[in-house]
Amino acid sequence: MDALRIFGFVMIIVLVIAGLDYYQQDKKHEGTLSANGYVDTIKHRFAQQQVERDAKAAERERKKLWKAGAKSHLPAAFGGWSRYELTDTDNEVVETAISKYGMAPLISSISNHAELMHLSSGGGRQHSAQAQQNGCGLYQRRRNSLV
Repeated sequence: MDALRIFGFVMIIVLVIAGLDYYQQDKKHEGTLSANGYVDTIKHRFAQQQVERDAKAAERERKKLWKAGAKSHLPAAFGGWSRYELTDTDNEVVETAISKYGMAPLISSISNHAELMHLSSGGGRQHSAQAQQNGCGLYQRRRNSLV
């Protein structure tokens, strides 16, 4: 008996919600909404929700790829060459390239605010226009040394 009462209560709630939704959709269509039209509005709303969900997923994927940056697409250093990151300003080669040639890393290659402040404080590091034009890697030919 209790299951029958619960089932009846749930059916009443579903009918009330469906009636209110039909009333709101009918108002949007200026009182000309048929039963088939109402079913079409339900399909349209679910399809629209799916499109929005897909757009949000695509935007999340785009942001994820943007955060990854272009570093993974740069080639490895050739034989006799070394590759340095322009954000590694403690390295003598990178420091020379930044101060002498005004090179700057891409904004997307800077990992946090502290690194941005470190790179933009002094030397040739304040060239933000060049930061968008230059790559985020630096190559230098290794000197032959007898070890």
